[in-house]
Amino acid sequence: MIRNAQTPDFRIEVMESDIDHMHLLIDYDPILSISVIVRHLKQVSSTEIWKSHEKFLKIRFWKHRTFWTKGYFVSSFGNASIDKITKYIEEQIWQFIYTTKDRVFSRLTIIIKNKNRNEMSKIYVKNSDLLREIHKSKSNYCSFIEQRYHEYHLIVSSLSKIDNEKINIAQKNYIIKNGKEPENISDLVFRVITYSHIPENFLKSKKKNSNSIKLNFVPFKHYIIERTSSSSVIGILKEESKIVFKFKEVGRSHWKGDLETGCFSTDHGFLTNNLALMIKKIVENYGQKSNWRGYTWLEDMKSHAMLQLVESALKFDETKSDNPFAYFTCIIANAFRSTVNSEDKIANIKSMKLIEKGFNGSFNFQINYENENSDEN
Repeated sequence: MIRNAQTPDFRIEVMESDIDHMHLLIDYDPILSISVIVRHLKQVSSTEIWKSHEKFLKIRFWKHRTFWTKGYFVSSFGNASIDKITKYIEEQIWQFIYTTKDRVFSRLTIIIKNKNRNEMSKIYVKNSDLLREIHKSKSNYCSFIEQRYHEYHLIVSSLSKIDNEKINIAQKNYIIKNGKEPENISDLVFRVITYSHIPENFLKSKKKNSNSIKLNFVPFKHYIIERTSSSSVIGILKEESKIVFKFKEVGRSHWKGDLETGCFSTDHGFLTNNLALMIKKIVENYGQKSNWRGYTWLEDMKSHAMLQLVESALKFDETKSDNPFAYFTCIIANAFRSTVNSEDKIANIKSMKLIEKGFNGSFNFQINYENENSDEN
């Protein structure tokens, strides 16, 4: 009966009972609340037990069709051996409900299985994790002469903006990312926002608002400082000195193949698996909010939000903000509201058609419809 209550969101792996309580080992999706699992198990099992033992239970529960007490105990394990936990549960004495006259099952003990402690700890997505996965996903659409150049240390609008001040900022970012100072100025990678490598016919058709493919994120190139006119040692660069930098292109977005013989492309890359899982997690958590979870078309709202995020996730602009979570949340909220408005429109059309045919529409629509007619009269 208890096993019949499990859903795709959680699975009962081990289950045994003692005289007045049960032990269960459950593997579940961390976005699901423990109280929801317990309530579901108790409701379904109580219904099934009353169907099978109604005569017996009426003697003890003559007024209410209940079975379980209100309490339950839950414990997670990570360092303990799963074999020990399984053995402990399986050694519980199994006794049917009708073998005792003075006791019935009253307590429910649940032990939560932690298959992956890191996965369980990441119930909430961090901005740093999102930024890292967005960067990795963008890199899948890029071409670099060496893999180490996919990491950048500063974003600038043009090469002319790179001066001693920008180099010092890039150096600090390098230390934060790598935990050490760069050995040479050429270790610093600058991301320059540019459309210079985008085909001209694509840019023209874009201005005409045609049905051409849109870029999934702002194009850029990666550059390093190959050498300077004075010295390549960062420590002796002085703000007042005039230094001429020679730049070398080491990477390019929306590019397939090497930089010299490759070609422009917008469909050869992909989102990383971790970013896709983060998108799903954020949407699921947002859908659990009290102002959304009561809607009957909640799954449609989630699907619409995920689709919007997949299309817009890489459009997050690192130059304007370092908070992709807020950016994602705005997209989800707009997608949810769009779905609700669409469903309301459909519901109103259905109600109007029913009223025209002489039937009753939805209660709220009828009230609004009657108020509008009374105002007109």
